Amino acid sequence: MEAKRQTTIIYASSAFGVAFNGLLLFFIATDHSKNNGGYKKMLAIVTVYNIYYAIMHIVLDMGFLMDEYGFVMFSKNFAKTGYWGSYLAIMIYMDAFNMTLTLLAIHCLYRFVQVSGKWRFIFESKKWISGMLIFHLSFGLAWCMICHLAFKPTAERTALSKAELWLKYEIDMDTLGYIGPVFKSIDPITKEVTIRWKTVMGAFGCLSILIVLYISICFGAIKLYCFVRSSMVSERTKRLQYQLLRLLFIQAICPFIFEYFPCVVAMWSGLFGFRLSGFALWVPMFTSTYASSDAFLVILGFKAYRQRLLDLRPFRGFGKKIYSQTENSDQKTAKAVPQSGNHY
Repeated sequence: MEAKRQTTIIYASSAFGVAFNGLLLFFIATDHSKNNGGYKKMLAIVTVYNIYYAIMHIVLDMGFLMDEYGFVMFSKNFAKTGYWGSYLAIMIYMDAFNMTLTLLAIHCLYRFVQVSGKWRFIFESKKWISGMLIFHLSFGLAWCMICHLAFKPTAERTALSKAELWLKYEIDMDTLGYIGPVFKSIDPITKEVTIRWKTVMGAFGCLSILIVLYISICFGAIKLYCFVRSSMVSERTKRLQYQLLRLLFIQAICPFIFEYFPCVVAMWSGLFGFRLSGFALWVPMFTSTYASSDAFLVILGFKAYRQRLLDLRPFRGFGKKIYSQTENSDQKTAKAVPQSGNHY
């Protein structure tokens, strides 16, 4: 029953993700302001990715198990396709998972180039754009390879989780392709714990790649904020840049809340002695809400898009209340700025 409820919530949240990102893509496509046309393209790329990521959750329907030895992640919908079919499905998901970070890095770089005026050739040269695309794809493939080496299925993990997987999901683990390390072993007689340091270091190395990239993005965003604050530009331009930085902040904090933090807890809680097996049910549901949360917060973050959302019929009933609550804050950041073209 819990597995069916989990699937229902994943499908529903992913459907909201497709809907909200589709709406955001419509707002972008019908936005005829002339300012920052390139930035709208960047936002459209991220939005298309979010649609893809939400669809992946519907197609794959991820499942998760947690115990004191580590974790197991698998695709419920591809569980009956045999070992290689289900294993390919999990690798495709892992690649989609890390795309959030590489796109965020490109987004941050784009903001720096536009604000500082440095390195404009990166986004004006087909050679450099192709290089970024190659980096984006290569990073995903390399990360999946590392995940394969660190988390690939083993007979020991299958023996540990086979009964639980069948009890909760009615899936035969003997024919399932999954990722699931065993971080430690416990002697059944002496209860002595032996840490599998090779596996732990492999998992830590896999996670460290994402951590280093994410910290670099955060550091770059802070530097960008300081640059904007100290720049000798008009107040109108500065307000414009602050609003774009708000978008960057939204797109940085959403994956941390809905993807990275739940997955880090799921990966490492067992190793440190925390028994959170019940939390495994929520991990795929958290990650499936990322796409809808990101799009919804981006729409709310731009005044023009927020107004267009509240002008839609389903939101007209409480639109005036939100207008009144946000009008004062918007006036502080947009006083004396014309309505057209001030949201980019």
